[in-house]
Amino acid sequence: MVNSVIIVLGAASTKEARPSAALLRRTRSGCELALQKDDHDLLLCGGQTNSHHFVKEAEIMAKIASQHGLDDKRIVQEGQSRNTFENAIFAKRMIKEKGWQNITVVSDRVHLLRARMVFGALGIKARFVAARADSKIGSGLLIATLYEVPALLWYAIRILSGHHKPYLKKS
Repeated sequence: MVNSVIIVLGAASTKEARPSAALLRRTRSGCELALQKDDHDLLLCGGQTNSHHFVKEAEIMAKIASQHGLDDKRIVQEGQSRNTFENAIFAKRMIKEKGWQNITVVSDRVHLLRARMVFGALGIKARFVAARADSKIGSGLLIATLYEVPALLWYAIRILSGHHKPYLKKS
């Protein structure tokens, strides 16, 4: 029985079900970790995050993982979540269901603080790893950082107001 998991947090995709640079970067980084540790499952988190998207992020990520050489038996999809908070909620349920005890979360460096805050608020003890950045990330990093600052504040307010507490009881 596998008791370890690498959780890859989703990112945007195109209407044509193509991965964004962030989704590709995160998924590839998670796959590289999983290929180094053959006793880890790979949990891919992300649903339909936009009404124009008809394919779940987790499905796109699973295809990338298969192409990267990961055995389909090790790939687990969580296709309900639409944001980081829901990534953590649904991942927590799957962690309990699968009995995973050693947890690693992969996302972009600028997103990890928010992910760490949310997973921690839900009582998920994990190791956090930054996805390997491309040399071409440039303006994408600036945009991601500009997005991340207000998102981080919004999530902090939600956690401080106890928004996460009902989910502590459910799992």
